[in-house]
Amino acid sequence: MGGITTALFQALISVDKAIATELLTAEYSKNGFKETGEVITQVLEEIGNGWEQGSVSLAQVYMSGIIVEEVVKKIFPQNEEVVNTLPVLGTAVFLDCHGLGMKIVKSLVKSKGYPVIDMGLGADVDLIVETILEKNIQILLLSVLMLPSALAIKGLKEKLGSKSPGVKLVVGGAPFRLDETLGTQVGAHAYCRNAGEIFGVLNRLQKEGL
Repeated sequence: MGGITTALFQALISVDKAIATELLTAEYSKNGFKETGEVITQVLEEIGNGWEQGSVSLAQVYMSGIIVEEVVKKIFPQNEEVVNTLPVLGTAVFLDCHGLGMKIVKSLVKSKGYPVIDMGLGADVDLIVETILEKNIQILLLSVLMLPSALAIKGLKEKLGSKSPGVKLVVGGAPFRLDETLGTQVGAHAYCRNAGEIFGVLNRLQKEGL
């Protein structure tokens, strides 16, 4: 990293909203939406990587996403053209009630401008499928804490296959970090080891076609 990215990284992990706002406002004024979005993505990915390596705390990851989300709402144009360039995401903690990881992911993707439909904690198969059909969700982000919940995703994927086969499924949580083959076993299109990987996964899925 260098220049704006280094400065923004330091501001976010220091939870300095004023400096982050100043940096992003200047970047947006100079280079516009696309370049500013790329800076945000790079910095948030570095923060996520820092958490995985132990140099950044979970609280810093979470607050970074919150700060960027708030700043983006203030400085980016809030219009349908910007929103509609990105797929609609659905987020849920599947069958479990431990939501910190998904809160972080949700804050990160919202900070980049993705429309997000949050289905909350303990969401079951029927709620998820019904919401996907009602809200036209294109990519579903699921988090789990326990292995039984992770294994139950296979049943959800089978139901989605008959009701909404075009939806892309991204999974994350402790069971998927412990067994890197588990995502494939339950039928996911991708899995994330940490919050910082979400943008790379979303970019890949969009390039592959929704």
